[in-house]
Amino acid sequence: MQSFYVEGKISFLDDEEQTFYELMCPKCKNIVRTKIIKGIDCGNCQKHTMLTPRCHFQVQMTDGSGSTTATLLGELGENFFSMRAEQIYDIINIKKDPLPLQCTQQDLANKVFKIQLRNSYCRNSDDALAKLFVSSCVKKHDALQLPTSLVSLDVGESSK
Repeated sequence: MQSFYVEGKISFLDDEEQTFYELMCPKCKNIVRTKIIKGIDCGNCQKHTMLTPRCHFQVQMTDGSGSTTATLLGELGENFFSMRAEQIYDIINIKKDPLPLQCTQQDLANKVFKIQLRNSYCRNSDDALAKLFVSSCVKKHDALQLPTSLVSLDVGESSK
């Protein structure tokens, strides 16, 4: 896996199918393709357990060279909404309401971030396209907190 930094803006994808969470086995972190929290016999670790939500959504990152899509997971994603994954699950699945994205989107619109990305290549895919995951993200004026030992690339370069 390769890591690199970009500086740019972040926005939510205009995707009505994005659920903003996924359910997983809390013991082995295996993702289960269902939308309802329930007890399961995990096919990966063979344990009986209750599924746990984890924040999971895609964003668009834009800099002077172009734009690309990346995935935010777990606590990093929760920080964007100032909500835990359980709250996101509750709003979407129990209350059947949409997430309040407008306030967060407006808050993101005027900010530039220093974003650490990592490539993850699909093992089962015929194409060699990498998926990008956000490893860390800080407002640019806070960017001095990040280590500087990794290579920095433009967003447009990372999608080539």
